[in-house]
Amino acid sequence: MKVFAFFVLVLAALVPAHADTLWDFSFSPNECFSASCPSGSGQFTTVRETGLFDLEGSVTPFIGDVLTSLTGTLDGQTVTWIPGGTNPITGWLEADVPQDIEFSVDGVTYFLQYDTGNGIFLTSSAEGETVNWSAVEVPEPAAVWLLLTALLLLASFAFRSSPNLRFEMHSLHNV
Repeated sequence: MKVFAFFVLVLAALVPAHADTLWDFSFSPNECFSASCPSGSGQFTTVRETGLFDLEGSVTPFIGDVLTSLTGTLDGQTVTWIPGGTNPITGWLEADVPQDIEFSVDGVTYFLQYDTGNGIFLTSSAEGETVNWSAVEVPEPAAVWLLLTALLLLASFAFRSSPNLRFEMHSLHNV
């Protein structure tokens, strides 16, 4: 039974995982043309999606990182992510650039979106500002280290559960 468990563990480690990816993000005003110059930061998670999607009125093949959660602040106020807001997919990254990320702060809806030639905009119903955007993937532990940890735990349980295993120390002087 232990040998079977060992092989199942090894095979499970070899299967590629499709987990969410965690990102740290921040944005600050590029130029400020209004009374308030918004800046924000936080974390979001994405998952890799593929398929045909209706993006902006046309069915198109899509391979990208779609947002699954968003937390953070905008000018010190808590951000509430709006999943599936006005689009079937609200919020995705295309080459690490935000596309239609929709959230609200104190009842005002904001969008982070890329405008070709103009950069990344933070827009609301009242105003829009170009912003400097930064998103950095938070590294996850390497699969090799996770496998090594699991194997060591399995080995420790195997040695504990076997009362007949004893380790004896022999002195080299008696040989």
